[in-house]
Amino acid sequence: MQLELAVIHSLEKDANSIGSTTTIIPNLLDVKKKPIQSLVQSVVNLFGKTDNALLYGQFKDNRREGEFPSSFSRYVDAGHSNDGFHELTTVAMAELEGLAKDEIFATGGYILFAKYEESNVDFLLIAMIKYRSGFQLDENFEPKDIEELDMSKLHQAARINFSKYQSWRTKIEAKELLAEDEDNTYLSFVNRRASNDTAGYFIEALGCSKGISSARATSNALSATNRYLKDTQIQFRSATACGCLV
Repeated sequence: MQLELAVIHSLEKDANSIGSTTTIIPNLLDVKKKPIQSLVQSVVNLFGKTDNALLYGQFKDNRREGEFPSSFSRYVDAGHSNDGFHELTTVAMAELEGLAKDEIFATGGYILFAKYEESNVDFLLIAMIKYRSGFQLDENFEPKDIEELDMSKLHQAARINFSKYQSWRTKIEAKELLAEDEDNTYLSFVNRRASNDTAGYFIEALGCSKGISSARATSNALSATNRYLKDTQIQFRSATACGCLV
């Protein structure tokens, strides 16, 4: 993994309460530092592990996707600049704050944003890292409470494959998206519930949608069927004209 850009912001939200706030860090992290690289690598390694079941999909297109998908599109078009990356993260944090505030049982945490390259493919990772309580011994060997990052599992996370996103968007713009493209999803996100439910407000805030929309899938299926019938009819007429049918 080649880490290119990273920043950590904070979402403050207490369980059983309404309202949330964010803390935005103005500067990106120094990705040359080993602890930062190790942190991001640890989060990446948790994707698809036990208790971190993955769902796949794409951005919503029903005008309820929020600001993040369009902001990500602009970031891609602008050439992945440092300023553009930070602006993208602030948009995501605003969306997270807006949806978390009304979720009674939602709790906050650190939000890690990282852009990295793996196997010549760029990825954007967004993950919530929680606190957990622990103990440490003082100079008299007496235990004292400490707070540390919980790196045992991912609570909420999403990852975008830049290459697949570009391919998807190109097909959308050219109106060449086929029914069989349903599996070519560019988003993956962690499902902590080990079911078909997504990770609540976190996924909603990023405008993610599991799988292809039913309306789009139906439209693509009909288009593919029409193309197939037209091609079959052309082939049939050609065969008849040359006397190839028996």
